[in-house]
Amino acid sequence: MDRNQAYVDPDTIEEAAKTLERFAMRMRDFDTRLEGQLNRLGITFQDEAYERFCASFQTTRKLIATFAEETAAVLPKLRDDANRIRAAQNLKPNA
Repeated sequence: MDRNQAYVDPDTIEEAAKTLERFAMRMRDFDTRLEGQLNRLGITFQDEAYERFCASFQTTRKLIATFAEETAAVLPKLRDDANRIRAAQNLKPNA
């Protein structure tokens, strides 16, 4: 293969998209569960350290939400790229 040619495996792109999607889902699930646990803890116990942690956690939650949004936006593009590469590979004559 020529150094100037790119070789991209559409199956690898599809697998990366699936992995990214699973990771984002797990992050959202973890975020939801941890928020519930913190809310329950906050009902019975609050101090300065708890308040600092909650403030930090809210910042992290915003980052998680942004990551989830970006992931949702990029997944269709990754899958479309994989399909286009696959279609282009099917057009090439067998050498």
